[in-house]
Amino acid sequence: MTLLDRYIARAIVQASLLVLFMLLAIDTAFAFLSELGDVGHGDYALADAASYIALTIPRRCYVLFPTAVLLGSLVGLGTLAANNELIVMRAAGLSHRRILLAAAGLGVLLSAATLTFGEWVVPPSEQRAQHLRAQRLAGRVSLQGLDGLWVRNAKRYVNVKQLLPGMHLEGVTVYDFAVPEAMVATRARSGRFVEGVWVLQDIERSRITDQGVRVERVGREQWTTLVDPALFDILLVKPDSLSIVDLRSYIDHLQSNDLDARRYELEFWRKLVAPLTTLIMLLIALPFVFGDNRSAGAGQRLLIGSLIGIVYFLVDRLSAHAGLIYSDASPLVSAFLPPLVFASVATVLLRRTM
Repeated sequence: MTLLDRYIARAIVQASLLVLFMLLAIDTAFAFLSELGDVGHGDYALADAASYIALTIPRRCYVLFPTAVLLGSLVGLGTLAANNELIVMRAAGLSHRRILLAAAGLGVLLSAATLTFGEWVVPPSEQRAQHLRAQRLAGRVSLQGLDGLWVRNAKRYVNVKQLLPGMHLEGVTVYDFAVPEAMVATRARSGRFVEGVWVLQDIERSRITDQGVRVERVGREQWTTLVDPALFDILLVKPDSLSIVDLRSYIDHLQSNDLDARRYELEFWRKLVAPLTTLIMLLIALPFVFGDNRSAGAGQRLLIGSLIGIVYFLVDRLSAHAGLIYSDASPLVSAFLPPLVFASVATVLLRRTM
């Protein structure tokens, strides 16, 4: 990397980090205000809301980074163009194509950094944030240890080994102390919330009294007062809290249990394509710096970048929702379609400026 390459890279990175800081400050402020509505529910206090928002900062950086690179590229390279520094570089023998390649090389490095950050930093931080929030809001729920989650409901204690989408429970154990002279332990292989009741399958019930232990087996039972399903909705694993490897494993587990895994498949492909989005955002900014708009002011460049970012966000959301709504739509196509469209637009615009 030459001195001029480093100079171009520094201009883009510095502007991108500044934009990221500004976007992050706005996003976290609104998120914290939104969390205030849940303060006071269960054990969720103001300090817990602040801790939750702090733990979600890595995910917010990960989501906002492509937009920050887009705006930072427009501002950083636009400043170089406005100060005629790009003209001086070309006079020094640096071709138009060479400047574009230097910027594209930086985009590749930023994409690799995005992938690493998204795999190693975001998932553990986001999982801690979700567990903290779920524990405080649920109040009577414990998520500690390797034994799944515990829920207390009056004199009944419920343990669930695994909670899957669609209110599907794996490994349910219920300890009931409602009867003074006996303790009843009910173990079920699985359970599901269907039409307002919990349906447990493959049940083994042990009734422990002073006279001994009596065991009975039942194939299927309906429970109306097991656990509030809204509580499990809070605790359900969120796709954006998992790494690519964990998502792949979770998808295989859902599919082996004949459960709907489309939401997690979509997030899997979206995480794979996310690093490419950073590169595409940088490339799509270059024509507006080297083309007819190179003399535009910083405000105009920010407006252009904001509009591009908004359009990309809307197209990406629309494609994602279409992938979930229509059963025939492929999660792979839904995830890759927006980046491919914008990459094609960037390619066409770049060819016009070279």
